[in-house]
Amino acid sequence: MDDLIQKLHLVEYTEPEDGSKNFRAPGFGEVKSYRDINDAVGAYFEKERKAQKLSQATIGELLGTPGHVYQRYEKGNTRFTVARAVHLMELLDLGPIDCLYAAAPHLFGKTEDEARLRKDLIDRIMSLDTETVTDLSRVIAHIHPNKDG
Repeated sequence: MDDLIQKLHLVEYTEPEDGSKNFRAPGFGEVKSYRDINDAVGAYFEKERKAQKLSQATIGELLGTPGHVYQRYEKGNTRFTVARAVHLMELLDLGPIDCLYAAAPHLFGKTEDEARLRKDLIDRIMSLDTETVTDLSRVIAHIHPNKDG
């Protein structure tokens, strides 16, 4: 286990909410608590819902819950499950990258600048048509061959 902790640069962390101990990757110098991550996801969905001029009641109804129950997700009072986040992405016509970046940008790069550059590149790739993605994939495969294949 020590080898894995070193390889991934993990640090021991105690969750402030319940005192549980675990090992986490510090994101740009700090470890975000589960609560902080959940709050970031909730804020992301709130921003996107408002941008589309949809009410909490409408989203709640589409989720099969009352609007006041959905509000607890946006405010971080109820934890998101992956299934609930995917359902919200479907309802708001969102991709997973922006949601993940809002919660954990450190997963995209070692520095904030690198993370932003990688996120920008992903956004640009996602906006391309299929033919261009196919061509780009061939170019990338040529410059950076897959180690497995």
